[in-house]
Amino acid sequence: MPPGGPPPGTPWQPPGGPPPGRSGGSILLGILVGLVVIFGGGWLFFALAEYMRGDLGGYVGVALPVAYLVGSIVLAVRPNTRRFGAGLLLAIGAAVIILAGVCFGLLFLMMGHA
Repeated sequence: MPPGGPPPGTPWQPPGGPPPGRSGGSILLGILVGLVVIFGGGWLFFALAEYMRGDLGGYVGVALPVAYLVGSIVLAVRPNTRRFGAGLLLAIGAAVIILAGVCFGLLFLMMGHA
């Protein structure tokens, strides 16, 4: 504070300005929604892929993950949905770790080591 106090009419703030606020959304909610979309959407795609004619299944199989990734990045860049978008992106890594654990568990089970 300057000697003699702050100028009249202006509220006192500590040096450095106000603390930054949290940007919107919940990371945990983003991870949970992302895992549901990844596993549920993947299961649904494989269940319905046999009914698709021609190359449609291939196009849809490429478009869905690309749409998820692009949508997650867009949400992660916008300040209002930054944390939710980050959770969606983290869900990709969580899904890889979960699937790797399931794969190794099945391999050990088939080898008789479990």
